Amino acid sequence: MPPTPFQPSHQTPFKSTLSSSQQSRIHHTPFEAEESNGHVSMSIADIDPSEWTYHAEGGKNVLLSFNPAGGIQAGQSPFATPTSTFALRIPKSLPSTSDSNLEEEEAEAEQFTRLIVEPLLGNAALLPRCIKIPILTARDRDVIDTLSARIEMQRPAARRASPARIRSETLSCIYAIEDVTAPLLAGSSSQQVLCVEIKPKWGFLPRIDSLPPSSPNVEIKAKYSRYRMHRVAKQAASEEQMTKEQFEQLYDPLDLYSAERGRREKAVKALWTDWKETGGKTNNLRLFWIGAAVNPVDSGTLSAVAQFLGVKGEGEEQVVEVLTRHVVDELSKPRLAADGERISVLSRLAHLQSTLDPLDSEDTGVEAETKLVDLDSKPFGKLSSMQHTDNEVCAAFLEWLAQCGPDAPAASVVP
Repeated sequence: MPPTPFQPSHQTPFKSTLSSSQQSRIHHTPFEAEESNGHVSMSIADIDPSEWTYHAEGGKNVLLSFNPAGGIQAGQSPFATPTSTFALRIPKSLPSTSDSNLEEEEAEAEQFTRLIVEPLLGNAALLPRCIKIPILTARDRDVIDTLSARIEMQRPAARRASPARIRSETLSCIYAIEDVTAPLLAGSSSQQVLCVEIKPKWGFLPRIDSLPPSSPNVEIKAKYSRYRMHRVAKQAASEEQMTKEQFEQLYDPLDLYSAERGRREKAVKALWTDWKETGGKTNNLRLFWIGAAVNPVDSGTLSAVAQFLGVKGEGEEQVVEVLTRHVVDELSKPRLAADGERISVLSRLAHLQSTLDPLDSEDTGVEAETKLVDLDSKPFGKLSSMQHTDNEVCAAFLEWLAQCGPDAPAASVVP
């Protein structure tokens, strides 16, 4: 799914997504109320269901792309302005979900973005714009129902099999979000847009003093990133075990968060390799070309991307080199102010991750409850399942490590 404003989930308390697009950026507040957003006013009446197509969905939302037949001119639709093209984000719900519960979740998501994410990030203009569109009348709900019916068969079979879907009767609003993957449909000339999305994952090693001294996991948690340990655990159930060489070629978030350019380049190349080998099924790296997700086996689209990047010569290696250079350049740009100097978004995320989540889930117990309940008790209810997963991952990794023998794989390097 293309990057959207942060929406907290109590199953995943902290998420971070980095995206780089060649679209121009403008200063804004990510969540803009209709009445305070003078240059863009939106209502359900502005939505023509025939102009929207299914784009993607996650566990909580369906994302629709604006795709008017025959194009559109500036001023014809609020969803295509000279500076932005918008997508629709429509929340899903279960049959048992009440109107008030869903409305409370959405209000919490907005407050979390405005009151926590924006101040911590330090520059709200880095987040995509998000405009609330209220659902006020029965006709508004009819429009939502029509949208849902039009895209139902475009949804993946696994998503259709789930009871979670768009239910207009539970919605009080939907959202128009700035689609950083799409070209400016109302622009004066046609555009080519390449958007790179990275989910960087955990970029730090846990504090060892937060682990019980008797834990058998102290050494591995001090040496290996959680992401790579999880990858070993996932593959442990398959017939083909991961080799030491394969492990050392895995993407390591600590490399991406490093201040060393060479390590950042290594991380991006490892993400590309994983993207190719999994057929694009991994979501740690995704490419979007002119609004559409790129399939790693789509040679035609990859050729267009290579031409757009100015790749000289043929072959995947040249494409990876040029793309890596561009991505690392973007990740390294000093876009934020901190302590009188300019830092990159990546540096800020690394600082936030390591300072806001310094404790390991293992044996946090009372300390976690004391610190979390004062803010929000819901995440603490997930702690036992997090600890169970942590135990499974560590056990699988220790077993795999024993199979490697005395020649242990190289440890992660702290950024």
